[in-house]
Amino acid sequence: MDYLACVTSTGFLCPGVSAHIAKALNFRPDVRRTDILGMGCNAGINGLQVVTDYVRMNPGKKALLLAIEVCSSAYYVGSSMETAVVTSLFGDGSAALLISSADEYSGANGPMIVDFESETITENIDALRYNLVNGMLSFYLDKDISYVIGANIHKPIQRLLERHDLKCELRAE
Repeated sequence: MDYLACVTSTGFLCPGVSAHIAKALNFRPDVRRTDILGMGCNAGINGLQVVTDYVRMNPGKKALLLAIEVCSSAYYVGSSMETAVVTSLFGDGSAALLISSADEYSGANGPMIVDFESETITENIDALRYNLVNGMLSFYLDKDISYVIGANIHKPIQRLLERHDLKCELRAE
């Protein structure tokens, strides 16, 4: 393994998750590492950008992206509806993706990462956060967050499509 990127909003460790993974998997001591923390649901796309950029700049190298969440470590025990909703939505889990540069597999069939686009909705930055409640971290998720995302999702999609001379046509069925 040449590069390891770990994304998490709940795995706050020092040294980072990547160091612990590198040790557990017996990676070379010179493996390059990045820990991406506290980005919520957007962390995966940001991690994917980092590993993709690495393999594009380093043909023949391999990069591993790990998304790791340990939400149970941040559960706040309380009786509010807010706490019940957050606890029911977020659980522990992980996913991994190994990528390499296209040169290495020129002729192989399979998915290829072509481009990225994202949107930071700064006016709603407080819709997803941790609060300190009774000396413990408690995750807060605004009840309108799905509407905020829904109202803005067209922006990054439109930019991405335009950049590649593509159009989105919606058909009612």
